[in-house]
Amino acid sequence: MKLTSLLIFLMLNIAAYGKDSFGLKINLGISRVTAVNDYKEGSQKFPLMPSGQCGVFYNSIINNKSIIGTELLMLQIEGKENYTYSDGSSIIIRRNLSYLGIPVYYGYKTKNRIVNVGLQFNYLISRTEQKKGKENVLQEVPFNWATSTPNIDKYDYGLKLGIILNRDKKFEIEGAYYHGLNNIWYSEIKHQGNWKVKQLTFGLRYKFSKQ
Repeated sequence: MKLTSLLIFLMLNIAAYGKDSFGLKINLGISRVTAVNDYKEGSQKFPLMPSGQCGVFYNSIINNKSIIGTELLMLQIEGKENYTYSDGSSIIIRRNLSYLGIPVYYGYKTKNRIVNVGLQFNYLISRTEQKKGKENVLQEVPFNWATSTPNIDKYDYGLKLGIILNRDKKFEIEGAYYHGLNNIWYSEIKHQGNWKVKQLTFGLRYKFSKQ
């Protein structure tokens, strides 16, 4: 929390001078949590799920063509897994992950758009997992959205790509994509997994200062 407060303080103070840009953003979109397990006995499918993010941003102008940007975000990542066992039984698993995210990126400017690429670092705030179905044909009573806590690493990192379209002096339209590189599965269980996070969102940015 101290790091978060310090980042907001720095954004506010730096944005008060010059032409640097500071503001709020809110995005909606889709996400996927691919949870490939080494011990799988059947088939796995990972549908896209609704997702979103919101927070504050700060862009520092380097020259007429370049910026350096950072953000402080609340991320909601939704994942779903359809698992079918070899005996024909199946389960549906929903995963809900909430993160505090800090992307840092370089942006290339043209007349009315900024294309950016960088890295994003996420810290896990909360996590839940719900199951529905049968894990084998002998299971008499199926799961009815039984809730548990998945074994997830507290930290994630990955690539951040985006485009920002300038509509006027205050409002911008943004598209952002996050591709997680860290295997967020964390457990001492013998059978390991390879879990990755992906998120694609579109939304609005409101600037408090003119860029």
